[in-house]
Amino acid sequence: MPFIGPLKGEENVVYLVPETLKIEECRIPFIGPLKGACPSLCPQKGKTTFFFLNSIQMKGKRHSLFLISKICSSYGKIRLYARPKIASHRDSRGGGWFRWELKFLGIFLALISFSNLIFSNKTFALYTPTLSASVDKSDIIVSGNDVLRFDKTAFNLLTLIVKTNNRTGYTASISSETNDTSLKNLESTSGAKIESIAEDLPLGDFTANTWGYKMWSEDTFKPIPPVSSPVNIIQTTEGTGYNASELRTINFAMKLGDTLESGSYTNKMIISVVANPYEKKARINRGYDFNTSVGNLDKNQTVIDGKGKRDNIYHIKRSLITKDLIPADAVNIENGNTSDYEVKIWFVPSENTVYYWTEANKITLSKDSSFMFDRMPKLQTIDLSGFDTSEAENMARMFSNSPELKSLDFSGFNTGKVKNFTYTFYDVKNIESLDLSMFDTSNTTTMYGMFNGMTALKNLNISSFNTKNVTEMQEMFQYNSSLTSLDLLHFDTRKVTSMKNMFYGLSNVTSLDLSSFDTR
Repeated sequence: MPFIGPLKGEENVVYLVPETLKIEECRIPFIGPLKGACPSLCPQKGKTTFFFLNSIQMKGKRHSLFLISKICSSYGKIRLYARPKIASHRDSRGGGWFRWELKFLGIFLALISFSNLIFSNKTFALYTPTLSASVDKSDIIVSGNDVLRFDKTAFNLLTLIVKTNNRTGYTASISSETNDTSLKNLESTSGAKIESIAEDLPLGDFTANTWGYKMWSEDTFKPIPPVSSPVNIIQTTEGTGYNASELRTINFAMKLGDTLESGSYTNKMIISVVANPYEKKARINRGYDFNTSVGNLDKNQTVIDGKGKRDNIYHIKRSLITKDLIPADAVNIENGNTSDYEVKIWFVPSENTVYYWTEANKITLSKDSSFMFDRMPKLQTIDLSGFDTSEAENMARMFSNSPELKSLDFSGFNTGKVKNFTYTFYDVKNIESLDLSMFDTSNTTTMYGMFNGMTALKNLNISSFNTKNVTEMQEMFQYNSSLTSLDLLHFDTRKVTSMKNMFYGLSNVTSLDLSSFDTR
């Protein structure tokens, strides 16, 4: 905008307040965050600051400028004026003509690309990753009237809109269409152009006739990347939410010199949005839901008071047969919202066996895997090799009240995220040896009654247990009456708040070294 001279009897300092001024952040775009209570926005003591805005800006900025006026009340005055629309202006300081309606960035092409999205033909509803992206404008035009008069800077914003349910998120990158990153005046006979800045800079440090970009949340502008070296501007690790979109603002800015040749200066940019790599998985619902589905398979079980006793299920095994051989009465138990594969179970009465099946390498268990094998009174063996427990956080009562279990092989069990082991092995009365040396319990907070009621247990390997975050250990080894020794010297008990009945009924342990326990 043209310079407007001092009003009679008053001196002034001129600022132009752009549409994006955020008073609450004490920031003027391209000037940077202002110190304290925005003092640098205020006039000098006893002087007046004039804000010249166009008619549209006047409507939306009166309240904001009133707030500035209150902040600056101890300094000087704030006055608001509508600026006239000027078509052209000759710079009074020389240097030739400078056309104020000059188009600096004529066309901005946002080319959106997608990859790593996996689709397959399915006859049932399963999770399918999707991604869509768009920009709020296909071109960005900055005219001379948009240049902040006192420092010859201008900017424009582009909003990138992304919507994806991809669980691993997405990555967006930016580059110019070619390796030439300048804004060129194609009609110029002298090769006039606006070069990209060469390093990260605040706008105030731009040299004349340079431009750059930044994400709205960043403090400094970055050089325009060439097509040979695109730069990632957004990297997420999860989807944008159910039926929700994510908006990200990209800020393009430039600083112009007095002698810049008139004309249109253009470049083309590419924004690429790519779904992050995603590993397909077979997923099931909560442990309790699995337990219910398994229990309902046996049509000849004993029923008392309307409840099935599951007394014909002796084994749970993985089936490796081909899909075409699966029995017609098999039941689907996959999570329809999150699973990429079918998961089926069926019962073979002649074998007293429940089989589970999937085309995936393993079945990923739910975060809540509690009660998964609970209350199966005749269950003797479980094939755990087909389960991925890396996402499980709750294993409370996972095997409880299944007294006939003979052994459990936890090779490959990942418990790194498990927080809750409450009554996990409660009343599992026939297991004599239990090797949990592969258990990672670093995130576990409760071991309440974990081994309670394991009356046949003679050998317990918990040498890997990390109890630094455990707060509850009450009833942990209660009624382990067959144990003769227990090594707990590695236990960290500094956060434990309850040990009530921790060793109650441990009748065959003759000595127990608790010298490492901190019970303060």
